[in-house]
Amino acid sequence: MDQSQSNENEDCKVKVKLNYTSGKTAYCSIEILNKTNKPLFFFNRIYYNAQIESANKNNFYKFIESDILVLTKSIIPVPEDMDVEKPIIPCTIRILPHMHFSEEYEIDIPVTYNHPYEDASKVGGDVKATSIWFGYFIGDSNTHLIGKELINKDEIMFFFDPFDYSYQKIIKVTGFGPLPFIIDGH
Repeated sequence: MDQSQSNENEDCKVKVKLNYTSGKTAYCSIEILNKTNKPLFFFNRIYYNAQIESANKNNFYKFIESDILVLTKSIIPVPEDMDVEKPIIPCTIRILPHMHFSEEYEIDIPVTYNHPYEDASKVGGDVKATSIWFGYFIGDSNTHLIGKELINKDEIMFFFDPFDYSYQKIIKVTGFGPLPFIIDGH
């Protein structure tokens, strides 16, 4: 599989290239254009176990929705029937008005289930396609001053906690073929 797909809305244009032929790694590259006159904050650094230091560009949340493997860099809403001490808010990078951001990722194959609030016991069915989702929000010229600035491996990230989930927007890039997927690593 060597596929390119794109999607755009009033805020941004996203191009994604996904390449997987065989082996233990798929390669994904993205390009995002901020089409607005304001900074776009892209939730692109997922971390694990409440350790922001583990934020890594290759981390995605990975789950199945309606027979589609979803790879996402976004805030996952806390289920209504679940109480958590604090929702997990990924770190962001800032894309200035009318600027491009590009990045390359390596995705371990087979893809393993990774959802911050649900375990894999709810997963069933075959994977028929892959979809890649990106969460973001539009700020203003001073929004970065509200977030905590973090430097991780020579890159500047912003951490917004608390963050009202209703401000997140999602852009979905769909139409990719299925990737090998396992639920629990066995």
